Amino acid sequence: MRADISDSRGGEGKGKLLGELKRLLKEAPVLARRGEETKASKLLARGKKLALEAGLQKDALVFQASLLRLENKFDEMVRVLVPVVESPGLHLRGYAYVRLGFAQDELKQYDAAIISYSRALDDPLYDTPGKAWNNMGNAYAEKGEFDKAILCYRKALDLPNYETPGKAWYNMGLAYFNKGSFEEAIECLRKAIDSPEYDTPKDAWEKINAASAKLGLTQAAEEAAAMAEGERIPKADPLNRIMDIMGDDRNKLAEYAAKPGTHYSDVLVILAGWPSVTSTESLLDGGLSQRLTQGRACFIKTSGQGILIDPGFDSLRYFSEMGFHIREVTQVISSHRQRPSYQELENLAYLADQWRNYDTAAKERIPIQFYFDLSTYKDHPLEDVADENIHPLEPGQPRYSLPGDIELKPFETKGSLKSSFGFWLEARLDNGQKRCIGYTSDTGFFPELCTKLADCDVIIANLSDSSVDDIRDNKLSEDHLGYTGLLKLVQGTNAKLYIVSDFRGGAGDARIELVQKLTYDLKKDKRKAEIIPGDVGCLLDLRDLKVLCSSCGEFTSHKRIAVSKPDAEFGRLRYLCKKCLLG
Repeated sequence: MRADISDSRGGEGKGKLLGELKRLLKEAPVLARRGEETKASKLLARGKKLALEAGLQKDALVFQASLLRLENKFDEMVRVLVPVVESPGLHLRGYAYVRLGFAQDELKQYDAAIISYSRALDDPLYDTPGKAWNNMGNAYAEKGEFDKAILCYRKALDLPNYETPGKAWYNMGLAYFNKGSFEEAIECLRKAIDSPEYDTPKDAWEKINAASAKLGLTQAAEEAAAMAEGERIPKADPLNRIMDIMGDDRNKLAEYAAKPGTHYSDVLVILAGWPSVTSTESLLDGGLSQRLTQGRACFIKTSGQGILIDPGFDSLRYFSEMGFHIREVTQVISSHRQRPSYQELENLAYLADQWRNYDTAAKERIPIQFYFDLSTYKDHPLEDVADENIHPLEPGQPRYSLPGDIELKPFETKGSLKSSFGFWLEARLDNGQKRCIGYTSDTGFFPELCTKLADCDVIIANLSDSSVDDIRDNKLSEDHLGYTGLLKLVQGTNAKLYIVSDFRGGAGDARIELVQKLTYDLKKDKRKAEIIPGDVGCLLDLRDLKVLCSSCGEFTSHKRIAVSKPDAEFGRLRYLCKKCLLG
């Protein structure tokens, strides 16, 4: 039976001594890694002296071997340690085996090193098992057995008190790199860089550079090379902090690229708030901008495709807030020329480009296809998007076939926007059901509009602008649908659900009241229609036309969903199931 120093005469005092000896064996390598070999040597010499004074000659040999390690005398380390590692009088057995394994590793005796590390782990008094697992991983890696090496590194990282996780992440990254798994290598190397105790980020950045180059991620490789170069800058130089900030930003892009997106399929999402707000309140209330959800857009995800329609003013931000990812976008449709929306088109193209730079699978996918009205097609800002990925949509054409068995029929609209078009879209859902969606775009009412959208299950109607004269006197606008045009559209069609969107805030926030007025006027004509105001966060399941509850996340029939006013004017509407509405 091996002796425990704390069981001998004066056990409590010798137990403290053993703790001190372990502390010295742990601290000395840390100093040596920093280049402070003299301080490390003094600590080890002190430990050797303490052990000898306590009559622990065999434990003193562990310190002697550690001193030899500082001089890279690995053969001598083996000669010192082999005779004592199984001695009954040795208390620092785990530490002895780890040092023996290290020396054998350096002498390329990898199988012997692996056995030594295993014996260290067998010692119940050895309190730094993470080090043994990490070193064992290194020995397997040297043998080219990378899967076994990775398993060892994971064992080290699974330990709750492992003091140097950055080292294990880096070593695991090297193992993945050497076995050709470059994406996994980059992930591990970035985790090494993020580990507070990891003190050689230059090495990790250089490997990220090499792995990114292997994957064909040119921009990511260049950025990693720049970060590696930055590690050569003197510590006191403020450029270090600048590089850290930029590195954090690049890490965010890499983390974003790795995200999977949502699990949704066969959904329609409204991403439109207020295209413009010019009410008196907006001019006087400085806090309005903080609660205002601007922009116009909607997103249809079905048949393996993701179609983003008329993105503008923060629509990408709302898109991300709802958990969607740029990887879910396959087509972008712009139905009319609107220069303020050009910036969002540029943002979208940039984000897609960055995603493709950080995700190898994305590079193999067909790029996002852009479909523009003729005016936007002629002067769009997407200079870096290849011409073959940008297409004009002409209302005169009978229909366009998109991937995923999606049919699109654009039609000419009425108003001052000359090349604007609305459209009828038919998609085959995952369950085989066909669903027709109509989109008015920005248009004045014209009788043929009802004919164009006659067969739609869901109609997204852009109200655009409305006034008291429009509502009270049934006055049609030439350029916008407005209240009267919307009323006529509902009267002339038979959709299962109408989503009214694209409100203007010039006369205040009356979104819910406008829909209530529509329902009121339709009832007078004995016409029943399901109408809801659309706002950012309105998510519709196209299979059964259920709406996502903003509170509990459950889907509820569009006939039973309650639309709740925002806490303050121009805030976001809430879509509530009965249970959440009643509280």
